[in-house]
Amino acid sequence: MAKLLILQPNTDSIGRQSIPTALISSLLKKHNHDVELFDTTFMDTNYLYEKSTTHEDANVELGFFKNFKLKGENYDFSKKKIDVIEAFNQKIREFKPDFISFSHWGSQLHGEGEFFAFFHGIKIIDKAEIGNIPIFVGGTAPTADVDDTLRNSPVNYVVRGEGEMVFLDIANSIDKNESFKNIKNLSYLEGDQLISNPLRPLIPLDELPFADFDIYDDRTFYRPYHGNIYRCMDYELSRGCLYNCTFCISPFQRNTYGSPKNFRREKSIKKIIEEISYLKKRYKLDIIRYQDETFLSIKEDKLIELAKEYKKKVNLPFIIESTINTVTEKKLIALKEMGCLSISFGLESGNENLRKTVIKKPNFTNEQAIKNLKLVKKYGISFNIFNMVGFPEETVDMVYDTIEVNHIVKPPYCQVGFFQPWEGVALRDYSIDKNYLSKNSKGLENSKDNLTSTPMQNLLVDKSKLQHLHDKFQLYVYLDKMFWPLINFTEKNNFISKIIHNFLLRVLKLRFKFIN
Repeated sequence: MAKLLILQPNTDSIGRQSIPTALISSLLKKHNHDVELFDTTFMDTNYLYEKSTTHEDANVELGFFKNFKLKGENYDFSKKKIDVIEAFNQKIREFKPDFISFSHWGSQLHGEGEFFAFFHGIKIIDKAEIGNIPIFVGGTAPTADVDDTLRNSPVNYVVRGEGEMVFLDIANSIDKNESFKNIKNLSYLEGDQLISNPLRPLIPLDELPFADFDIYDDRTFYRPYHGNIYRCMDYELSRGCLYNCTFCISPFQRNTYGSPKNFRREKSIKKIIEEISYLKKRYKLDIIRYQDETFLSIKEDKLIELAKEYKKKVNLPFIIESTINTVTEKKLIALKEMGCLSISFGLESGNENLRKTVIKKPNFTNEQAIKNLKLVKKYGISFNIFNMVGFPEETVDMVYDTIEVNHIVKPPYCQVGFFQPWEGVALRDYSIDKNYLSKNSKGLENSKDNLTSTPMQNLLVDKSKLQHLHDKFQLYVYLDKMFWPLINFTEKNNFISKIIHNFLLRVLKLRFKFIN
């Protein structure tokens, strides 16, 4: 029996459950190995990462989300002030793992979770008493520069690509006292030479076991949704995306495998019904969030068939992510029948030329976007629009184009973040080539939090102006244009502008009383 210790260095105010982590745990336990988790969710880690706020706090402060309570009858999100490194060392001494991992390759939308798992994890591993225990990491960031990861961090092995079966191979090798050298997907240093073994084929999703979320603290199942707390988890019904958005990690992941036609895979209806029924019952779920990058890429006939079976046999409300161009009326009818609560759509920019030439989003016009989003409203499904600012080649007028589309649609919820040049995204290389980003910028220097700041330089929009448009985005979107001169005035940093801003923000947050 091999023993794996997984580090999850979560800094958010609520629990985050990694889908690949839960699948790795399930697979290893199924083959008689042992897995335990060290999760920092309920520990105060701000002193390790020089953070002053959480991602959720920023969302609430900027008016993107309804506020929620950190304590309730069945949950308590309080963070203990403890020595995190010593707690991790104690876990190592007690569990005595054969190998340690953190950051696992996931093709779900929550790419930033994987990014922070790697760079936050490195900080803990660097300070911990690891001894000779081998360290394995996966994910886009370490895979984007395997050589640098292995030479300039405490990592011994990088797991390139999907890691579930690879971690089973590693555990089996430890159990048999065999070398790791021939395990597929592994990269490692042999002396000064970088060795990268061939990749396994992509995993047929129906062959994976039901995920093991037992390794997580029960408090991590309590999540805020529209200001209330529900038992919830993240999961996947498909993997992979076939689009080429330059701000996203998915094209890098697809290219890692040579862009195969089967990169996007879906589970069978039978597998979905059995698996989600099991998860609903075992973890007493109220809601589930499907993290599939492009949920509505599913064919209409399959979704219609799934909707009937799902409503009859699962009946679990859910949240999805999708692309605006994949919306059709038949799909929305099926989603409504299934119990879809909300859809998050990525608009990113309201400027059609920027979307096409720089961001390289799927091809749709603003007119089509407005039409499709109003169709979602027609069927009574809540939705959120993801927006970004701080792109290379973006002008002030282009930012106002983004505001304008949101203003016309008036979505129930919308968010705006700064473009983050994560390792692996194509726009990172473009930004370095065009001097929008220092070539030496990496890791947490690239992204402390996409809601608070941009690491970019020499942008066409002055940084103070960009910060203003980001921070006041909600005001522009939801208040009548007669208020826009007042919103513009709040760019001035004086006593009167602060009073006006606070007043407008209070007016804005009144809308939360009238939306679900």
